[in-house]
Amino acid sequence: MKEFLMKCRDLAIKSHNGQMYGLYPYHRHLHAVRNLAKDFGFNETVQAACFLHDILEDTDMTPELLRYEGIPEDVIKIVEAVTDPPGANRKERKTKAYPQIVAGGFDAIAVKLCDRIVNVMMCRLFNPELLRMYKNEDAYFQVGLRPNPIESLPAPLLNLWHLYLRVIG
Repeated sequence: MKEFLMKCRDLAIKSHNGQMYGLYPYHRHLHAVRNLAKDFGFNETVQAACFLHDILEDTDMTPELLRYEGIPEDVIKIVEAVTDPPGANRKERKTKAYPQIVAGGFDAIAVKLCDRIVNVMMCRLFNPELLRMYKNEDAYFQVGLRPNPIESLPAPLLNLWHLYLRVIG
């Protein structure tokens, strides 16, 4: 693993210290999201953003602090794109987030898809109620993020979409 990837991983683990993802320390989720991106052939910038994808939402970290820590600007831009903006509830936050993710480009969409796939897979195993929530918002998720025609996506991202459709199914 390249040095900057390790730096992103270590910063994410340190920042999420004490947080849990179901029964597990939060870093398991971050590793699963990154590993999915790696397995689908995404570059190290996307993989780094996968490690950091929740850091602005769930910790005291800011984009300025990420810069101070030496995180590359292209990684920060992806992380900012996938970070939910403030809102009164989940629906409002997601309504604002999806256009922001699309504006972040294919890399931001890839990070969000990896995160969503891991979340849905974990819910299938451990949290049926949360899985119902994801299924209920799936149509809006797809409309919000998927370009038309879907075949216009780069191959790794298209493959991720197909995996997502199988997992959410």
